[in-house]
Amino acid sequence: MKYKKSGYNLFVPYIDEKYIVFNTYSNAIGIFDSDAMRKYEENSFDNSEMKILIDKGIYVPSFTNELAEINKDRIRGIFLNRKTFRIWTTSGCNATCYYCFEKGILAQKMTRDIADATFEFIKSVIGESRNISVEWFGGEPLLNVEIIDYLSEKIQQYCQKRNIKFKAFMISNGSLFTEDIIEKCVKNWKVKKVQITLDGYKQDYEHIKNYNQPEKYNFDLVIKNIKKLSENGIRVSIRMNYDTTNYESLKELIQYLHTMFEYDKNISYYIYPIWSATKNTFVSKSKADIKFLELFEILVANKMATIKDLSKLKYRRYQCSACGIDNYSVLPDGKLLKCSEAFESVIGDVYEGVKNEILASNWTDIGMDDDCMECVFLPLCQGGCRSSKVTKMPRCYVYKDIISEILKWNIKHLEKKKYNK
Repeated sequence: MKYKKSGYNLFVPYIDEKYIVFNTYSNAIGIFDSDAMRKYEENSFDNSEMKILIDKGIYVPSFTNELAEINKDRIRGIFLNRKTFRIWTTSGCNATCYYCFEKGILAQKMTRDIADATFEFIKSVIGESRNISVEWFGGEPLLNVEIIDYLSEKIQQYCQKRNIKFKAFMISNGSLFTEDIIEKCVKNWKVKKVQITLDGYKQDYEHIKNYNQPEKYNFDLVIKNIKKLSENGIRVSIRMNYDTTNYESLKELIQYLHTMFEYDKNISYYIYPIWSATKNTFVSKSKADIKFLELFEILVANKMATIKDLSKLKYRRYQCSACGIDNYSVLPDGKLLKCSEAFESVIGDVYEGVKNEILASNWTDIGMDDDCMECVFLPLCQGGCRSSKVTKMPRCYVYKDIISEILKWNIKHLEKKKYNK
């Protein structure tokens, strides 16, 4: 059988005339010395060497169409039988983060009438599906507990009668949880996981959150609530937003969280660069940089996250859930979106369903931009963020600018592991 070089081999200069080779499709990573680089350029590896490189996906059978296989996975993801509904109970919030993409929009609460129409819309989408996911969102979703109570009960009763598996998640700032609400999460709402954002340690966190009642809602309260959620079996994903100015604060935060929750398996952590994006403007507040990577190292050293999860060097089979054919965001007034951050891309409402088929199809189109089709990073992002076309959010693989350092970081740990055996 004849073989050819994979189209997704990425080479990064390392040390002593060596190169890191990383295949973005197979996710194999290793080191080529100058001799290996010469053989690669000349296609002169011997049989035993070729066997290893074929196994790692550096070389593939000559008949292989890697792009077609990647496209097939992405298309399968678009039409996968997943029914996901992000429900905004409100667009209001008790915090005023400077980077919030909802800044300036009208604060509205979902009413029971709209909740009833939302329920009917959800039923129409479910069809013969055997599972659905609901994500309670806002604003701060817990500012409208009544609607979560009301709609959650209706959806769950419908699912139970039809043997449909129901999953519920929540994105919250974490300040409004009480014993009663946590009990509702467990017993009534069946919430399995909550994402809570911490942008820095104590003073910086409270400055960024800028709660409307700082004497009542603060860092210490949120930490207590995270602990209570975990104690009640609810997984908590702590997102730490990085904006280049809060490096020292995040270092302090990570060490504090390590002390507070060292052995808590219900709590996970990740760091992400943030952007401030509104309807008409996009202001980059952060890029992944070397200090960002140093925060990764602290998380790994404290065994709070793995290198694999933090690096995002994993083949991505699907795009964002917004690209799924049966995935929707429901605004408090009943308008339908595909992506929560794309406010201007209203595709319909819960009363009449999808009315703008052309706009909706922009999210579920199986096609992709030409530059993406030719990009070595395609397997890591599957075309990136589609909302970038209407929100000016960044489109490309988020760590593209520091991929060299990300790969070097991975190799350093692999070598350390090898020599410590």
